[in-house]
Amino acid sequence: MGVGQVLATPLFFASNAVYPTAIMPGWLRTISHLNPLTYVVDALRRFMLAGSPSSFGLSHDYEVH
Repeated sequence: MGVGQVLATPLFFASNAVYPTAIMPGWLRTISHLNPLTYVVDALRRFMLAGSPSSFGLSHDYEVH
């Protein structure tokens, strides 16, 4: 459990799960755009929240990086 948390916690906080990327400082926005969790959260918001736009587009969210 501890090893998973060491990896998951930074990924979570460096994604757009808590704050939108638009208000992040430039260096954190760059990390967020490299973070795969950012795109998963974006796609989930689009499907689960009625009328919520996708920030990156669903085709980009499902693209394999």
